Amino acid sequence: MSKPELIKFGTRWELDGDYLRCRICRRPQIVSRVMEDFQHASGCAGSGAESNPWKTLASPITAQIAKATTPDTDNSRDLGA
Repeated sequence: MSKPELIKFGTRWELDGDYLRCRICRRPQIVSRVMEDFQHASGCAGSGAESNPWKTLASPITAQIAKATTPDTDNSRDLGA
């Protein structure tokens, strides 16, 4: 997920402590339910978004961690240096 994609993700979802919340229907999902699909309120216009926002959010984070822990890799541009 690139920066623009992450910014777009933030227009659909709000991180609220250990919950991700749909910005339209305001329904939350706690991180301990990461393996379950998100349940929007009936008729929510956001229901067409990703079915598992926790996995979507985790993907670029784990990719950055993998890059940072790979020896002999210059990560300075990824870290905003």
